[in-house]
Amino acid sequence: TKVNQLSRRSHCLLTVSVRRRRKQNIHSISAMSHNSSRVDNSVISSTVSAAPPLATCGKILFVDLAGSERLKKSGSEGVRRHEAISINQSLTTLGNVMQSLADRRATHVPFRDSKLTRLLQESLA
Repeated sequence: TKVNQLSRRSHCLLTVSVRRRRKQNIHSISAMSHNSSRVDNSVISSTVSAAPPLATCGKILFVDLAGSERLKKSGSEGVRRHEAISINQSLTTLGNVMQSLADRRATHVPFRDSKLTRLLQESLA
């Protein structure tokens, strides 16, 4: 483009999913079954259900948004023009989504209006 010859015209999203697993503590259940000849299943099930979850999951989303540009100023043509139009549309949709989320009276949030907002839906909502 006339504005920046080396610019890349795209958004970049990187999702990092992290899962931490804990070892299950079976020793307390085994000890109870060895100490009594008859094991009460209700005691074992309550012990297992009271334990914290075995896996903790987290997700980090890194987002690098392409900047919008004016087509007249940039002089983009062909494929670059189409890319600029798509980027401008997705940024406008992202703005509409954020505005709808901020407005408590809004009954609809337009997440499905662009690929970008669909990918960001879990993080924004």
